[in-house]
Amino acid sequence: MKVAVLGSRELVFGFRLAGVDGLEVEPCESTVELFKETAADSDVAIIILGQSLFKYLKEEVHKVRIAGPLPSIISLPELTDKGEPHDANALIAEFLGLSI
Repeated sequence: MKVAVLGSRELVFGFRLAGVDGLEVEPCESTVELFKETAADSDVAIIILGQSLFKYLKEEVHKVRIAGPLPSIISLPELTDKGEPHDANALIAEFLGLSI
């Protein structure tokens, strides 16, 4: 089973440091198709989305969640999100259980 990361450069880079591959994407129509393909991949158990991408894909995420327990879809705040600042290393450490 694999983990797929889709989001901003900073989010993807943080996961790459931890050994998890990802794709740098911005919210757009082609991203919807990429998300559908990723969700349909039977090898993908977890999809991690940047918060802005998660909001953009809200309807598609809902459809995938209704369809079954896998893949699990997680939204993580990105450094570019407005509001409270986030420590990317702390988020990765919390999610993966390791420190960078």
